[in-house]
Amino acid sequence: GGGRCYAIEGDNRFHSIFGGSVNEGCYAVHPSDAAPALVVLGSEVKTTKRTIHIDDLFSVRVQKTTVLDSDEIVTEIHLPPPQAGTKSAFLKFALRTSIDFSIVNCAAAVNIIEDKVTAVRICLNAVYATPYRAARTEEFLEGKPLDDATIEAASDIAVSAAQPMSRNRYMVQIARTMVKRTLSACR
Repeated sequence: GGGRCYAIEGDNRFHSIFGGSVNEGCYAVHPSDAAPALVVLGSEVKTTKRTIHIDDLFSVRVQKTTVLDSDEIVTEIHLPPPQAGTKSAFLKFALRTSIDFSIVNCAAAVNIIEDKVTAVRICLNAVYATPYRAARTEEFLEGKPLDDATIEAASDIAVSAAQPMSRNRYMVQIARTMVKRTLSACR
């Protein structure tokens, strides 16, 4: 029913590093590997009732992580064609990568024209209750070259709002590194 999250004082090694949800009462993370890729690619989800842009799908409430009604199921996922010059990447950090939930994962889609970032979407997951868009990082990258210095600064910005708990501070550095490596893979 919500209201109290035992991870706050207990074993919070794998919980949110960007705060709680449901009125700050839950620090569980969204575990999906597919979600961040679908987010950065700007997908739409068709259900038995409607079509929902991926940015509007995830919403955490007590006992619920999406906006779907109890009698609604996903029937299709539509991916728009990427703009010319777009590169994308997905990376996962887990103890056993093929069979384990991510500790942190990251997806990015970057459009570069004439050596400048013209569009970018970055999404971390397993770090918050929903897929976590690195919006401030995206704003920072617009119009800049995707060089080592810019990627380094962007990685710092991506985790600047982190609020780790007592036993998951290590996830901040992993998230930073995942953003750095994912952006580097998009060059």
